[in-house]
Amino acid sequence: MGRGGLHLRNRIPLERAPAEAPELGQERVLALGGLTLLGLLALVGRFWYFQVAHGDSYLEDAKSNQRAKVRVAPPRGIIEDRNGVALLTNTSRIDIFVTPSELGDWMEKEVRRRKKALKPTRKKGFTKAEVDALYQEVQQAAFKKLADKLEVPIPPLLKEYEKNRLGTSEPTRVFAGATQAQLARVAEHLADLPGVTPMVVPVRQYPKGRLA
Repeated sequence: MGRGGLHLRNRIPLERAPAEAPELGQERVLALGGLTLLGLLALVGRFWYFQVAHGDSYLEDAKSNQRAKVRVAPPRGIIEDRNGVALLTNTSRIDIFVTPSELGDWMEKEVRRRKKALKPTRKKGFTKAEVDALYQEVQQAAFKKLADKLEVPIPPLLKEYEKNRLGTSEPTRVFAGATQAQLARVAEHLADLPGVTPMVVPVRQYPKGRLA
C-alpha cells in the first residue's frame, strides 16, 4: 500500500481516437467539392452547346414556328336592287401594310447602333446631313427586306408608302394583292420585318357593271 492507502498495480491506458478520422473528413469534403465542380462544368457545357454552338439554329427554329398575325378588315354590305339582284358585292385580297410608328422605332434603334459603330472612326460628331443619310439608308434596308420576301423592286413599295401614309399609328398599304406564296414568305419572317402587317381587305365588285 502507498500513502493513500491504495496501490494500483496495473494502470489502464486511455484509448485515443484513430488518427485517420480527420483525413477521412477531408476526403469527403474533397469528394463533394469534386462532384459539385463536375455538375457545374456539365451545366456550362450544355449552356455553351445550346447558346453558342447551336444558338443560331434554335433561334431560326423559334422564329419559323411563331404564329403569324394577319389582320382582317370588316367587309361592307351587299347592295341589291328591288328584285334582290346584287348590284355590288365583296371579295377579298391580301394587302401588305407598314405602320409608320413601329417602323420609326426600329429605325431609331438601328441609326443609334450604326452611329455607335462609326463613332470610334470619327473625331467629330455627326452633321444633320449625315444623320439624315443614315435614316435613308436604314429605311432603304427595311424596305429591301420586305421587297426580297415579296420578290418585287423596292421603289414601288416606297412610293406606295409615301402616297398612302396618313399618320404615324395608321397602317399604310405598300403592296396590294399578295399571293399565297408571298404571304407565306412574309409571315415566316415577320420578326425581321419592322412594322409589317399582312391584312385581308374587302374589295368591291359590280356584277352588273358600275353603271347598273
